[in-house]
Amino acid sequence: MAAAFSREKMAIYIQETEKWVYPLLRQAKERYPMYSNQLFLIKYHMTSVVETIRHL
Repeated sequence: MAAAFSREKMAIYIQETEKWVYPLLRQAKERYPMYSNQLFLIKYHMTSVVETIRHL
């Protein structure tokens, strides 16, 4: 993603992720507690990628 999009486009994707994806992951964790560990790992990975891109 970092090599394919402009800084502006990456900023938009980060904002969309924070606005839409993170809340969906929280809701999924509440609704499907049996997948809590997997959802945690997904969010952890996404947060790591978002923070890395943010600091580029």
